[in-house]
Amino acid sequence: MPKFHRFNVDNHEVIVLSDGKTAFPGPFLMIGVEEHEQHEACRKHGLDHEAVESNMNCVLLSTGGRKILFDTGAGSTMPGCGELMASLDQAGISPGEIDQVMHTHLHLDHLGSNVDESGRPMFPNARYCIGQTEWDFWSDEETLAGLERAEFWKLPDFEPGMAATVRSNVLAIRDHVDVIPDDGQPAPGITAIPAFGHTPGHLAFRVDLGSEQLYITGDLVLSPFHVDHSDWFPAVDLDPAQAVASRAKVFNEAAANGALVSGYHLPFPGIGRVSAGDTGWYWLDEFTLEEVTR
Repeated sequence: MPKFHRFNVDNHEVIVLSDGKTAFPGPFLMIGVEEHEQHEACRKHGLDHEAVESNMNCVLLSTGGRKILFDTGAGSTMPGCGELMASLDQAGISPGEIDQVMHTHLHLDHLGSNVDESGRPMFPNARYCIGQTEWDFWSDEETLAGLERAEFWKLPDFEPGMAATVRSNVLAIRDHVDVIPDDGQPAPGITAIPAFGHTPGHLAFRVDLGSEQLYITGDLVLSPFHVDHSDWFPAVDLDPAQAVASRAKVFNEAAANGALVSGYHLPFPGIGRVSAGDTGWYWLDEFTLEEVTR
């Protein structure tokens, strides 16, 4: 069901837009974790171990007369998704109003609505911003051929689709792409943070909202139990050790700053704050004021 959540900080407007949700098997998201621990983690968060719910929470920032969208959902690439455009419509935003699309990384569930059914840019007036390291990886033809052979994540059900979606939703509109420094400032008040590991050039973004900061964390966590457990990781982390280190870097910084955090795959709207815990972090849901991972 299309839905959105709007809030304001000073003169900045933030809208979380749902692209829908899908589900993954628990073991896919908790590599190397004992089965009884997996079941306990799922029970704690009210999740089905056989089909762990995964939301797609895209964030739209309106600031300084510009509209900036972080990631574009899974679109038609995953069942249960493809609601982003309807959510935008419900929020009263047209695709032509978007000035920039900031990609945390180029997995298919983050770029599914980059183009329309005719292959044209879904956001015709936007520049699609992609980090240099991520662009170098996904734009290389040898890399794409390796993905089609499932040589990287060893996930034959996913990698060919990843390659195909990058070809159609990124490379086909490369004239609309801006390659940005991994630690640059692609827009006023927005700083890219190298958070590699999930993919070679995965980025987080720190957004200055005046009296608040908001961290866009992409796929540093894929489920609430990745917040609880700093060393748990999914099958789709290309370099798990680096991904775990990146999560710690960004979450510890956000906790130290008392900042807002956006979790792309967390329960909608996925906006909260984190504080250090014994095995990971505690998550305080910003809009229910309920500490949901203690």
